[in-house]
Amino acid sequence: MPAFTPDYITQAPVIGEDRVREVLQSEFGLDAATGSVKITQLTGYDDLNFLVEVVEMSGSQSSSVPVGKYVLKFTSPIEAAIPGLIGE
Repeated sequence: MPAFTPDYITQAPVIGEDRVREVLQSEFGLDAATGSVKITQLTGYDDLNFLVEVVEMSGSQSSSVPVGKYVLKFTSPIEAAIPGLIGE
């Protein structure tokens, strides 16, 4: 793993809320358009994080995600490219 120096450039990914909604639907079966899911962007340094609150499940959703609060994390593309940094 490379040593990080103060001049090493990192950047959090840039992802819009529409894309977050698509990921929630495709990966977890959560339809944020129904109002049963609240999305809040969180502060982060290298990563882009969202608080996802599942407040209720409607009968039309096929998700097995229980009601609760979760963090959806999009890892920095620069750090994700470093072999061995993120578990596989």
